[in-house]
Amino acid sequence: MEQQLEIFSAKPKEVRQHNNLIFAPFAMGSVESKIFISMLERINRTDTEFPLWRIPLSEILPRKDGDSYEHLKKAAVALKSQVIDIAPVDPMNPNRKRFRLRSIVDKCDHDSGTGFLLCQFHPDVKEYLLNLIDNYTPADLATLKMFKDERTVRFYWMLRARFRYEESRMAKTSTVSETVKIQITVEECRNCLLKDIKSYPNPKDIKRHILEKVVKPEIDKTDCAFEFGDPVKQGNKTLAWTFIRRSGSVTVLPLEPLRISAKLIDALEGMPLDSKGIRRISDALCMDTDGFEASEAFVWFLLHKLTTSKDKDKIASPGGQLIRWIEDRKFKTEFLKKTKTPSSSSTPSPEIVTYSETELIEMHQNAMKRKRTSLDFAAWVKEIYLNNGFERQKIDNVWYVVKEK
Repeated sequence: MEQQLEIFSAKPKEVRQHNNLIFAPFAMGSVESKIFISMLERINRTDTEFPLWRIPLSEILPRKDGDSYEHLKKAAVALKSQVIDIAPVDPMNPNRKRFRLRSIVDKCDHDSGTGFLLCQFHPDVKEYLLNLIDNYTPADLATLKMFKDERTVRFYWMLRARFRYEESRMAKTSTVSETVKIQITVEECRNCLLKDIKSYPNPKDIKRHILEKVVKPEIDKTDCAFEFGDPVKQGNKTLAWTFIRRSGSVTVLPLEPLRISAKLIDALEGMPLDSKGIRRISDALCMDTDGFEASEAFVWFLLHKLTTSKDKDKIASPGGQLIRWIEDRKFKTEFLKKTKTPSSSSTPSPEIVTYSETELIEMHQNAMKRKRTSLDFAAWVKEIYLNNGFERQKIDNVWYVVKEK
């Protein structure tokens, strides 16, 4: 249980991979990719060996259903059995035949009854993940986690690696250009994006159905936003695609964290209320206007009022109605009367607000999934709770953040 304290320790906002691992020919499924990123996230810059990490299942499976654990098992089996060829390609002799077979993951076990996955990288990949000095590519953790498709994650790493190499080469040759052009071969794309490399035998289909339809819309929100250049061809055969990144591209990070609980967010989405409306409510709760200190209790009060209203079936937009009520002074007055503070003659016991480690993990994953925070878990806990009067306490071997109102 002491290992649970790890989640409160500082974690890097940036993760790294050796370029030979980035371009190694293997593809991952959705759950495999999430496990892999969660493991990368836990690597410390000073590590010389891979520890055994305990990863909360809520990081991997935000929504649990009947098939969740079956998907988890299949992903664990795939990672455990994955043997890849990490032999680098020699630019001067690309047809040179050689191989370096490496296993990626040594352990990936479900710790039954605890809600954790026990994971450890294989010693084979130490040189590709630990103590990296050169020939590696870093990536922003928040950017990786905001991608919805695992193929985007894989391709983003490839783009960053090639763009960084080309920028370095241009800098050494004093080349000045507004754009950066790179090439990624059809074979590299096929090996890294397709679980079945025999699917999409026509390169045009890979570009049309994966690169253009799935990958590009997500990557265009990052520092690797690109346009397609002229393909590299040999006769009618496409050998590689050209990707052009304009200088000055800036990563578009998710919004700052919503300051309302995951439970309230779920209730608001069920109305339904879109992300813009939820953001508006969250912002209202952070303001102190007209002497009224808004709180989640006020929103729950209005939700109850709305759902029990005799005219609820006549309300065309419950979400819009709720926002209007939040901004209406008469409802604030009604709420304050119903929750009037006891007189000084009585001595109410202080209200204790607590969130367990499991609840915090769930709320953070909810915020990450809905792109409401760019912070890693430790930084998020610090900003939202520890910087606002909460303290860490260990009760019956479980970590909580606690605040006395």
